[in-house]
Amino acid sequence: MDKLVRNIIISVVVVLLLGAAYVAISVIPGQIAERNIEEQQAEKGDIAVFRTAVENVSSVKVTNEKGSYTFMRDETGTWAIKEYPEFLLETTSIESAVYGLSNIYA
Repeated sequence: MDKLVRNIIISVVVVLLLGAAYVAISVIPGQIAERNIEEQQAEKGDIAVFRTAVENVSSVKVTNEKGSYTFMRDETGTWAIKEYPEFLLETTSIESAVYGLSNIYA
């Protein structure tokens, strides 16, 4: 009976050690790599204050001392100025500006 109890205790200890080794091998290196990335970004000043995909932005209102206007995206993904629909805009430059406004870093 004593041998059986001893073998069960040894088996439980071995299983616990194997579980701890698995956690140490699989989880901890990922956390270390993630921490290193966060530290590198903090050194560069790349801390995301606000971030969203350009596809999620449907309009941007711009206001300055001379007036205001609104960039709007239609169903086809083409950008236009709401107040001046006759103007043709270069989509890449508008998307670049919208990206700058929708992704703010410190």
